Amino acid sequence: MFPRWFGYLNFVLGFLLIPGAFVYLFKTGPLAWNGRLAYWIPSMVYLVWKVATPIVLLRAIKSEETETAIGELASV
Repeated sequence: MFPRWFGYLNFVLGFLLIPGAFVYLFKTGPLAWNGRLAYWIPSMVYLVWKVATPIVLLRAIKSEETETAIGELASV
């Protein structure tokens, strides 16, 4: 139902959200609340995921509807 790249995107998102857990330990640097590793990179990957998810889900729904329609025609 879902393309392989979407699975990889989910793994990448999960991996890149990990540095965000350390924002409470650092006041400055790349792991601070406004740092590159803890804020900007996870935010951009999350934005890509947030856009890709509805697109992939709508395509999956359309595919499921097409399969159902073909199945109903074949049984008639």
